[in-house]
Amino acid sequence: MKEEPEEKYKTIQNTKRVPGSRQRKLADGIRQYLMANLDRKVTITELADYFHVSETLIKNCFKGVYGTTVHAWFRTEKMKAAAQDLVTTDLSVLEIAGKYGFDNGSKFAKAFSGVFSLPPSEFRLTKISRN
Repeated sequence: MKEEPEEKYKTIQNTKRVPGSRQRKLADGIRQYLMANLDRKVTITELADYFHVSETLIKNCFKGVYGTTVHAWFRTEKMKAAAQDLVTTDLSVLEIAGKYGFDNGSKFAKAFSGVFSLPPSEFRLTKISRN
């Protein structure tokens, strides 16, 4: 029995792509590079130049492996590290913002609130009072 084109399309459409080992290796390299550079802004262009691949490949490969964009993942990791600093150091919110590449406290607070649903100062008070 010959498969109808519509059925064939549904099968292809429902198949999830599994990242290959080269894709995973590149995505892991990008992740390691980003983790080593939490203190500054890193662009897709910089990543493409560093890894000698196209910007499109950087974006597609990373999203294929980690399920999110490079920018969203990097911002979340910066905020996780900042949250740790808020709880474990006496650095001011502005000092922590600067440590993670933010030259504007309000942009840092907005990014932080986007991840933790609380401004950094409230997050610090909440977490410290629980300990």
